[in-house]
Parts: sequence; C-alpha cells; structure tokens
Amino acid sequence: MIRAAVFALAFILSGCLAKTPDNLVLSFGTYSAVPVMLVDFRINDSTGGASLPSVHSSKADQRQIRTSGRNLGAWPGGRTARVEAVWVELLSNRAYRADVTLDAGDLPRTASLGETVELKVIFGPHGLLVIGGERTEANPQPIDLEMICGARSPANDRDYSKNPREFAGLFEAYSDTYPPVSPQTHCPEPRA
Repeated sequence: MIRAAVFALAFILSGCLAKTPDNLVLSFGTYSAVPVMLVDFRINDSTGGASLPSVHSSKADQRQIRTSGRNLGAWPGGRTARVEAVWVELLSNRAYRADVTLDAGDLPRTASLGETVELKVIFGPHGLLVIGGERTEANPQPIDLEMICGARSPANDRDYSKNPREFAGLFEAYSDTYPPVSPQTHCPEPRA
C-alpha cells in the first residue's frame, strides 16, 4: 500500500499526470552580445503568436527577467512541444537553425487563465538556443529546460545592416552598442 502511494506521488510530481495546457505565454530574449533577427519560429507547427520576422535584443545573461514582450495564445496542441527556430545573429550575419522537443508536463505553469504554460526562448552566441521559464514560487527564479547549439544554416545568412529600416526595431538594434562575445561560450564559434 505504501509502495503504491509513493509510486503515485512520484508519478504526479514528475508531471506525468499534468493536464494538457490550454494556453501558452511565449516570450523571446537574447544574450547581451547577440541581437538576432528571428526568421522562422514554430511550436507544434504554429507560430505561437510570434510575429515574423522579428528583431530581438535583451540581456538574458545579465538579468533575472530574461525576455521582453509576451504573447498569450492558445496552446498549439499535444502533450509535447516541438520548438523549431531559424535566426540570424545580426552582428555576425550568421544564421542558425535548431529544433528541440519537450514534454508539455515539464513546462512551467501558472495558476491563472486555466492551464497556462510559459515558454521563454533565448538566443545566445554561436547558435545557442535556451528554452527556459521561471519556477512557480514566491520569488520566481529562472530555469533552463533545454540548452542546445543550433546548426549553421548558411542559406539563411543575411546582412540586415544594408537596409536597417526594413523591419521594426532593426535600426535601433544596430544603433545600440554591445559587449564582445565572451571567449568562453556554451557553443563553439563556427569556422564559417
């Protein structure tokens, strides 16, 4: 009897019995040295409310609030979240692509607005893609659910500085100053 209760509790705490989400809160961020143009984004074949293409620049590596802007929309279905992204690092003109699949039960949840999960998508140097969120507690702490190195996508390389007024936020992104990329990064610098 005790064994069954312990197993059931472990099963519940692992998120295996978590309901399929109703809503998704989606936000984007970048490391301070890496502004990006998000070219394509999908979560379970839906944009999740993301406007594309879009410029992103923040200081996710320096601040507790790691993303800016939030899109609230319906959960794009399923017990898993397949996140796919294509982006260009604006200062290097190098494009990357990545995809990662997460269990929806592992995503941070909020008690408001039904079953709502939060997904923070953060871009870092040399194709780093971080899928994060915040722990649900009195003083929420950032958590990283996945951290992967995207693959180079030379076919999507582009120098957006040639027409900095083409997209909203692009001129401002190029007008800002950025620190150098740290020599110690999670993902290695590509050779080309």
